[in-house]
Amino acid sequence: MRKDRRNNRISPAVKQGLTIAALLLFVGVGFFGIRSFLNNASYFQVKRITFVGLDKKSVAGLLSKQLMYDNIFRLDIARIAASFKRSYPQFHDVEIVRSLPDELIVKVMVRKPVAQLKEKDFFLIDNEGVIVSDGSHRPSGRYIIIQGLKGFAGLSFGKKIYSRELVCALQLAVLLQEHQAQLRQLIPFAERMDSFSVDATLYPSLYVCVDSLELRFHGDALPAQMASLLNVLPSLKDKIKQLKYIDLRFGDPAVSF
Repeated sequence: MRKDRRNNRISPAVKQGLTIAALLLFVGVGFFGIRSFLNNASYFQVKRITFVGLDKKSVAGLLSKQLMYDNIFRLDIARIAASFKRSYPQFHDVEIVRSLPDELIVKVMVRKPVAQLKEKDFFLIDNEGVIVSDGSHRPSGRYIIIQGLKGFAGLSFGKKIYSRELVCALQLAVLLQEHQAQLRQLIPFAERMDSFSVDATLYPSLYVCVDSLELRFHGDALPAQMASLLNVLPSLKDKIKQLKYIDLRFGDPAVSF
């Protein structure tokens, strides 16, 4: 009788253990079954790719070929986005988002040139010092020319330049670009943005040449010097063609005819 009672006491525990084991087995089989379905079903193959911020159809086509018809869950989208950034230096950032069941949205932030760098050829460059074009024998009329940097021979598409001189020259180029409407109005021979060239040869002094007129800046406090230039130019408008230089480096502008 005692044996039977002991068996009856153990029996519920064994039953509970078997029940839990059966549930775990069921959940495991279900999990792997669902996972297998998600990874292999044609329903989740990538069939559409939408690009946001990328206008070049040729580049979009090349990127699409690398993603089409792969399983949307198998794709390591973070690794692919990083790979795209390495392969295309003109991309500042890339983000890939899944849109179930079969679409990927690729958001691209393309680097925008703010100036052109003159070595032997002309190279478009963005505000972080990254070359975003191949070399051209002719300047682009849309961007200010930066020249006089030392030790940067052999420029090429995708190369990043680390230079304090370039940082200041780019800052000045951006300021000139921002105020181009006023400058064109006050300096009538500044017809295009490539009429302006920033020379960093004598850094920290930066010399902006506009035809025969020279604007002299210092690498520090460039916004204040630009404001000073815009204040003094209206009073010189009728004599602008007789000016040799306007020196903005030492507080009050110094003007030479």
